[in-house]
Amino acid sequence: MKDIHPYPGSEAYLVSYEGTVVGHPDQSMIGNKLMDLAEHLPSDEHMLDKIMAGENFSYTVEEGEIPYFITFVPVVSQGTEKPWTLAIKIPLSIFMEQAKELTKGASIGLIIGLLVLLAIIWGLAYSITSPIIKTTGMLKRIAQGEVSKNNHLSIKSRDEIQDMAESLNQVMDSLSEITNFAHEIGRGNLNVELQSKSENDHLGKALLEMKDSLQTASAQEKTRKKEEDQRNWANTGLAKFSEITRNADANIEELSYKIISELVKYTNANQGGIFLLETDNREHPVLEQKACFAYDRQKFLQKEILVGEGIAGRCFQEKETIFMTDIPSSYINITSGLGDASPSCLLVIPLKINEEVYGVLEIAAFTKFEPYQIEFIERLGESIASEISAMRVNIRTQKLLQEAQLQGEQLRAQEEEMRQNMEELEATQEDAARRENDLDQKLKEATDRATVAENKLEVALLEIKNLKSDQLK
Repeated sequence: MKDIHPYPGSEAYLVSYEGTVVGHPDQSMIGNKLMDLAEHLPSDEHMLDKIMAGENFSYTVEEGEIPYFITFVPVVSQGTEKPWTLAIKIPLSIFMEQAKELTKGASIGLIIGLLVLLAIIWGLAYSITSPIIKTTGMLKRIAQGEVSKNNHLSIKSRDEIQDMAESLNQVMDSLSEITNFAHEIGRGNLNVELQSKSENDHLGKALLEMKDSLQTASAQEKTRKKEEDQRNWANTGLAKFSEITRNADANIEELSYKIISELVKYTNANQGGIFLLETDNREHPVLEQKACFAYDRQKFLQKEILVGEGIAGRCFQEKETIFMTDIPSSYINITSGLGDASPSCLLVIPLKINEEVYGVLEIAAFTKFEPYQIEFIERLGESIASEISAMRVNIRTQKLLQEAQLQGEQLRAQEEEMRQNMEELEATQEDAARRENDLDQKLKEATDRATVAENKLEVALLEIKNLKSDQLK
């Protein structure tokens, strides 16, 4: 232990596993317990536990106002698993002197190094902070919503800063495209294009999904609006024609003209006609044209169609709507000031209600009828059939009423004649009765006279008989 003194004024001693001093420069210390050296060591009840556990630990103590630094290091001797501990005590002044020398040299080196470091840092800071300031400015503009493709960074540092600047330029371009995309969507341009940057471009995909959703919603809204407009158009038309039929007089020809003229105008058609079934005083039932209208003027055409003849006759017979877009050139022509032309479509619907057909409605146009227009005209056909049915019932009712009134008047005349005849008969009967009474009276008088005469005759005969008897005697 005497030979172990790594620093001037230092000493070393060896402690066994149980805490006994087994080596020390001072022979009088050998055999003592470590805890007996309390004047050299701080009070630590766990010191023995640390030695037995083979731990490193250190203390700072004062001996005669001289501070010492004592460190304990475990030593494992060969052939045993229980560690001993080597303690080395070094004056702190040794450390302080060396520290001062090191500090002096280090201070000079540190000052020089700091100056060099400051120069390097300034150069690096300038080369780094300038693009960083530019990058930060762009990030602030992006954060404030100032997005434009003109706000690009121009950095040629050939390092990560340049990569970051180029990435920011790409971000700015992407945000500019997204901003333009959003503006176009806001203006209602749902056909604007946006390219997805990659498979992981979630924002781009979300915007494209939003665009698809808006396109779908817009298409649905347009379809709904179109269907609503079509329903309103049909309902308005039905109300319009209901008003016409409600205010119509009991004249089928006049009603037919009002309906077909308004229908041609309302559907933007070019020509139309109404044919009604006529069976009175006919050898065969025919469809008689009651009204025809074309190009804002009434057509006076005397036209009759046999049931089953032509398109109108077949429509009446089959009780089904016929819609044609390929019309024979000889079937119908629409005449205007510019000449004759064949329509591009023809619609013929049966005027039926409760499967009873009263006629057909024929309408032609240069433009093709839409399905909702065909449905509207079919519904109108039912209304027309109902009105014609009611009108004909009213006409028949009025005719029957007139006939009943005429018959009533005839019956009243006959009744008056019969009353007069009865009065005359009664007068005749009274006169006959009176004459009969007179005749009875005269007959009675004649009878009485006859009886008297008969009595006289009998008396005369008796007298004659007596006279004859007397004569015979």
